[in-house]
Amino acid sequence: NRTKLGSSLSHLESSLAGLDRMVNSDQSRLNKMLSHASSIAGNIDAHREDISAILSNMNRLSDTLAAVSIKQTVEAAGQSIAQLNQVLERINRGEGTLGQLVANDTLYRRLETSALHLDSLLIDLKTHPKRYLHFSVFGRKDK
Repeated sequence: NRTKLGSSLSHLESSLAGLDRMVNSDQSRLNKMLSHASSIAGNIDAHREDISAILSNMNRLSDTLAAVSIKQTVEAAGQSIAQLNQVLERINRGEGTLGQLVANDTLYRRLETSALHLDSLLIDLKTHPKRYLHFSVFGRKDK
């Protein structure tokens, strides 16, 4: 047992020596790591209020998103799109005034002709207002 105990102590001693060599050889790296960890901890401590504000904002955003009913919004949008598709189908079939404008150019040509006639009438009204307006402050004279 003494020999086993001595052997174990010898292995422990060599392991500790190896660990000591490893720690000593990487001491500068270990010091840098500890320095960086200390710097990070200092930054966190210096910006504690900002970090708390950010976390609070994230908490409020999370609560707001949880309260929003995204499923209902998407379903309502889907219904609106379906209704829009129905309207577009009716237009493509030529139903209604807009459908007639799209499918049949007769209505468009008539509206264009009416607009031209109205334009001519307005020009004539500006050029010869007495043809259309008879106005007298003292009353009308009979001829």
